[in-house]
Amino acid sequence: MAENDEYSGPQINVYAYNSGSEATSLSLAAVKLDGEEYEAFFNMDLPAGKRSVEEVFFMIDFGNIPVAGEAELTFQITDPQTGEPIETLAPVTIVFGS
Repeated sequence: MAENDEYSGPQINVYAYNSGSEATSLSLAAVKLDGEEYEAFFNMDLPAGKRSVEEVFFMIDFGNIPVAGEAELTFQITDPQTGEPIETLAPVTIVFGS
């Protein structure tokens, strides 16, 4: 997790690869920092056979969130044309500072 900065607050960089034959999008279905739910903004377009890098931005009062020790991100694959969910993936847990 990147430290808070004056403009964007904390961020997590996400690297993804679409090994499929059709374009998809990746979004967040749920986010927890140290066990507490937070609102975050994230959407990544993934063309077929391509890699992408985007940041998760947290929609919080920047002064009231500590840099987390653990983040749990639940991603959702969506249709890039309609935004309809295709699949919700198992949560990914990231432990910082270990």
